[in-house]
Amino acid sequence: GIIISNQNFNAMAQQTPILCQEIKPGRSILSCLPIFHVFGLAVCCHTALVSGLKCIIVPRINTKKMNKELKKYSPNIMPAVPSMLRVCLKDKDPGANAFKKIKIFVVGGDYLPLDLKKEFEAFVHAHGSDAIIKIGYGLSESTGFCASTAPLPEDEVTPGTLGVPNPDMDVRVFEPNTDVEKTVGDVG
Repeated sequence: GIIISNQNFNAMAQQTPILCQEIKPGRSILSCLPIFHVFGLAVCCHTALVSGLKCIIVPRINTKKMNKELKKYSPNIMPAVPSMLRVCLKDKDPGANAFKKIKIFVVGGDYLPLDLKKEFEAFVHAHGSDAIIKIGYGLSESTGFCASTAPLPEDEVTPGTLGVPNPDMDVRVFEPNTDVEKTVGDVG
């Protein structure tokens, strides 16, 4: 297990709104990720509530329930994992304006292939929203995510990269399976 303190959760709750301008009091988040996982608990619940967002909690990834909540509450923010995007694309159509109030999708938890990102953004645009996907990278030890593309304009995001580190977060890249630190621009 990973020990995460209250201070870790609160640091994440302070960092996230700085990175994502869409997180504002009064907005709402469709929280479909399990809260037994750090992404679901730290970002989708704790950060959301500390930031004054209304949490629309869907206990299991279930597109029928997600589609119902999208129509009923019109959330503004939707965190997801890549497998959830695939399920949304293949399951029942949510309706023409299902995503109309969504301002941003925040995706992490696994690698997001560029073709899936493009396909899902086209799907969302066809369903009433001009939202784009912002990518986050993290791990349990960083209480969710430690780097993201959220603060970057879309034309400054290099495909396949993970963005910039969170405020007050140091990120280092190492040669695989070693403790040899790589320099800027190196793959690791």
